[in-house]
Amino acid sequence: LFIFCDAGESRSTAIAAAILLAIGRSDEPVWSNPFYHPNTFVFGRLCEVFGIKLTEEQIASKKKQSEDAFKNAMENGTVYERWKVI
Repeated sequence: LFIFCDAGESRSTAIAAAILLAIGRSDEPVWSNPFYHPNTFVFGRLCEVFGIKLTEEQIASKKKQSEDAFKNAMENGTVYERWKVI
């Protein structure tokens, strides 16, 4: 399955994260990669469609994880793969 949006960092990564949860896998690689900035609205709505119960606080926590990953990468010069098979 190939998912993409204009930049490949917001909507497509939100869809990928929701699909990972729906098939029983961890969405951690999406939220911890500083190149990805999943759209939390898209992620939350897809989780609802897939029957995945997440609170707004859980979604906000995932967004903070993504923001922290970006901040840490900028401060520490951490190298990540931009396009990665998960």
